[in-house]
Amino acid sequence: MSEHRKGNSPRGTKRSVMDDAADWMVLIEDERASETELREFGDWLLASPENREAYDKVERAWQRVGGLSRSSIAASQASAEPAARADFGQSRPPPLSSGRAERRYRPFSGAAAFALASVVLCAVIWFLVLPDPIVHQTAIGEVREVRLEDGSRVIVGPGSTVHEIPPSVLNDARRVELIVGDAFFDVASDPDRPFLVTAGELQVRVTGTSFDVRHAVDYSQVGVATGTVSASYPTGPLGKVPLLDMQRKHVDLGAGQGIAATPAAGLGKTRRVQPKRVGAWRHRRMYYDDVPLAVIASDLARYQPVNIRIADAGAAELNVDGMFDSGDVASVLATLTEILPLHVERPSEGTFVIRSRP
Repeated sequence: MSEHRKGNSPRGTKRSVMDDAADWMVLIEDERASETELREFGDWLLASPENREAYDKVERAWQRVGGLSRSSIAASQASAEPAARADFGQSRPPPLSSGRAERRYRPFSGAAAFALASVVLCAVIWFLVLPDPIVHQTAIGEVREVRLEDGSRVIVGPGSTVHEIPPSVLNDARRVELIVGDAFFDVASDPDRPFLVTAGELQVRVTGTSFDVRHAVDYSQVGVATGTVSASYPTGPLGKVPLLDMQRKHVDLGAGQGIAATPAAGLGKTRRVQPKRVGAWRHRRMYYDDVPLAVIASDLARYQPVNIRIADAGAAELNVDGMFDSGDVASVLATLTEILPLHVERPSEGTFVIRSRP
């Protein structure tokens, strides 16, 4: 590690790999890492499987609790200030800013960084003893309404999985993870407790509104029926070293607006959607606006017990606009062959193969 990362533990205390992982999390989350430190971080991750496993635990804990609250960070700074002044003769730092820009250019002292790393480790420990998420899973074709403890309502789409995350002492925000499929949210208003939905890398934050979220492989989207939401997504390419790119693009959406995100393109442009179409899948109507064919195939397989395969890259790369009835897969695919250069084969009952038309 760089010099200012060394010696953050009290003298005589043996550092563990979890200590190092927490230190790296603090540095990168606070957006102070230089190019040299990022390279050092990559070297540290690759040095041993133990390092990677430790950092993965810290990362999962950080994501689960939604990052540490500013009050926790401020408290850790305050507890470290006497030691910082004694060891380094530094004056009292200014109060913690509510904006990330100021915080980026004000480096922590060694003692403050150690205190903040300790808070991160507490998050890891709490994550490891958290009760399991409450799993809401639907069968193919099933739509189920779920009431959350705060009075919010979630309608889980067919073939979908939603995890309801219990609140913790570190973060009492209301949290839900959409693992796959569709979910419509009617959120009870509570300005003191934000409602957070995670769908892959897409994050949606609200205090009280109604909206739906769809999540499939390499594709996520949100549409707003009433109120407003804040959606965010990483700005850089995914699938690299975790957290090397902590920057996220944030977009505020109002009623009648939606947005989609993919790992390749990031967060797309805001789109206009009719509020009545938000969550229309609850009534077997499926609306698509420039959506990859693979997503539609995945959706149809959640609504009906069918096997749909896309045989070639040319077909998979096609995007689709339109409205379809999820209850009639054969008709949907027949319509697609009329509006797109596609051919559909049925090698066996319940199996459809989509190919590019010569």
